[in-house]
Order: sequence, then structure tokens, then C-alpha cells
Amino acid sequence: MQLEVEDIEEEPVQDSINELLQRQCKQQRHRLKQIFLKCRDAEEARTKKPSGVSQQNWDILVDYWSDDKTVHVAEVNTVNRQKIKAMHRQGRKAFVVLREEVKKTELNGEECDRITLYKRAYYSEAKGWQSEHSEANYNKMQELQAEGKMTVDEICNTVLGEKPGYISGLGHGPKPIASSNSTNRRLEAALKQVETEKNGWKSECVSLRTEVGLLREEVSGMGILKAELADVKELLGVILRGQKV
Repeated sequence: MQLEVEDIEEEPVQDSINELLQRQCKQQRHRLKQIFLKCRDAEEARTKKPSGVSQQNWDILVDYWSDDKTVHVAEVNTVNRQKIKAMHRQGRKAFVVLREEVKKTELNGEECDRITLYKRAYYSEAKGWQSEHSEANYNKMQELQAEGKMTVDEICNTVLGEKPGYISGLGHGPKPIASSNSTNRRLEAALKQVETEKNGWKSECVSLRTEVGLLREEVSGMGILKAELADVKELLGVILRGQKV
């Protein structure tokens, strides 16, 4: 199956490509380590250099895998992998391929959101859910979606958690485009926010107009006061001139 990559210059797509390349590098390193583990010790491993790797680079890897700290980290990682509760049923098939298949064969060209793809990846009609944990995750996402308060991405991030450079429950790659329902909910929320701000601005305008009116009244009052003071001054002048006469 050949996929055409759209918007390849976009940053999210570039990030996903980098992540996929890093993943390929990890797979190659894993293959080399399996060769290393079949050897009795580091000295024997140095003599079993696999093809496609220089002796210098192979020696560096052997030294790294033989280091006590590296061995300890590997043991801890092995234990952590055994604790993973949800493993998908897609084998080696990439999630981006599965997403395209669902989009074309099951959704008539509509984008497949993360919740729909999660079920497709962790559930099959023949075998059911991969685990009770994956079923519980899906049920929780369905409950939150029914409430209509969160977007699909927000729901998935809440239930499955977030990890930089990786989409929990889906693997590497840009997040699927949000469905029309989730998009509508976001637009409605944005419109409500705009209306709220608009009403706030109206209240502020009314207050400002009231203050301006009061200031005008004060200014008008000051003008009358000035006129009265001028009359008083003129009267005093007349009185003073009469006294001099």
C-alpha cells in the first residue's frame, strides 16, 4: 500500500517523519543487540560483527551494551514492558496505514478520529477486546464523549495520557483530523466566548457613557460657576469705584 504524504513541509508532519526515522533506528539497534546477546561475552561479540556495520561502530555498541549501567537499565525496562496493559491487535501494521484503511473502507472517505481508531486497533469481532484495560479505556472515552464537554483529543489525552512525540493509543504520527461533531463543539464554545466578551464590552461602553455624561454635567456646572464668579467680580468693581468717588 502506497501512501501520499500531504503537507510534507508542515511542522507536525516533519516531526512525525523524524519520529518514524528514529523508530527505524531503534529497530536496527534492536536487531544488532539480539546478535550481541547470543554471544557469551564481549570478546566473543567483537568477533561476530554483523554485515552493514563497521568494526569501529560495532565495538562501540559492544562496549555500551556490556556496561553495568546499561545492563541495569535494560533489566528495568524489561520489567516495565511487562506492565503494559493495552497491546493493539494490528501486529506490525502502522497506525497511519490502519487509519487510511478505515477511512476508505469503513467511513466513506471521512477522517477517522482517535476514539474510533482506538476501538479498531484494540478490538476485533472474532476475539473481542485485547484486554479488560483496553475495553475500560474505550468505555470511559465513550462516556466522556456522550457528555459533550470535551473534544476527541482532550478525551483521549485524559484517558490514555500524553507523551511528547507519541500519540497514546495510536502510535507515531500527526493526530487524525477532528470529526465534524468535535469541530462543531469547539466552534460553539468559541462563539459563546465571543458572545460573553461582546456582552462585557457592551457593559463597559454603557459605564463609559454614563461617566462621560457625568463629566459633561460637571463641566457645565463649572461654566455656570465661572459666570457667577464673573458677575460677582464685576459687582465688586462697581462698589469699589463708588466708594472712591
